[in-house]
Amino acid sequence: MEKRELKENSFSWRDRLRSVLREKMSEKQISILIAAAELFGEKGFSATTTKEIARRAGVAESSVFKQHKSKDALFAALLESVTTHIFLPMLRHGLDALFGREFDSLEDFFRALFRNRLELIRENVVLLRLLLLELPYRPDQRVFFLSAIRETKLFDALDGLKARGLLPDRPAEETMGILFACLGGFFLTRFVLFPEHFAEGLDEDTERFVLFLTKGLA
Repeated sequence: MEKRELKENSFSWRDRLRSVLREKMSEKQISILIAAAELFGEKGFSATTTKEIARRAGVAESSVFKQHKSKDALFAALLESVTTHIFLPMLRHGLDALFGREFDSLEDFFRALFRNRLELIRENVVLLRLLLLELPYRPDQRVFFLSAIRETKLFDALDGLKARGLLPDRPAEETMGILFACLGGFFLTRFVLFPEHFAEGLDEDTERFVLFLTKGLA
């Protein structure tokens, strides 16, 4: 992928969180939320202490409890900020332009979609780890996740491919389930579970994955 394409697809959750919260919170409070997101994403909620959060944020531990009564309250505030200000914009980032294009083949569509999401995940892997680790235990956030997906134009793009005969005539939800299971599994393995084993060969693996996904759906 060209450098200009990478720059246009750039999305930093830290920068966006600072921007949207600056009018409502002090820099210290924002730093606490960002430090909490990083540590929860790296270690998980249970393994993270407020002392570590304070150290990462560069503040006294008392500053954490001055704004939040407990670690649970801090996590609730963090999730609210992420889902309200970060998740949907991040999910939709770069997709409108992608779905506005017309592709000659299903393989071209999935290759473009894969590369579009790949750079986004690389830049925001900590935040995505946080969501992946916690979503299974938070039904309300899962509902939000599904509604956010529906607000993108992915369903329209799949319907367009189906109308052109590039996808079989099956319900969009079924195709979406297969697509997310495959993409999610690939990215989860690459960036969350075994990142140290996949430092090289990403381009080759991408092509193999796109071919597998295309043939399977078609």
